[in-house]
Amino acid sequence: MSTLSGLNGLVVIDEIQHLPELPESLRVLMDRPERMGQNGQFLLLGSAAQG
Repeated sequence: MSTLSGLNGLVVIDEIQHLPELPESLRVLMDRPERMGQNGQFLLLGSAAQG
């Protein structure tokens, strides 16, 4: 979360299926009062296929 907290703009995260806890961490990060009013978006990409 410390790595993601300082990022602004569009942040693309690929292969999210390898980090199943990440969406909840992002939700907590984006709901923090100090982030209110800041621009930023997360684009989460992954694969449903197991290989």
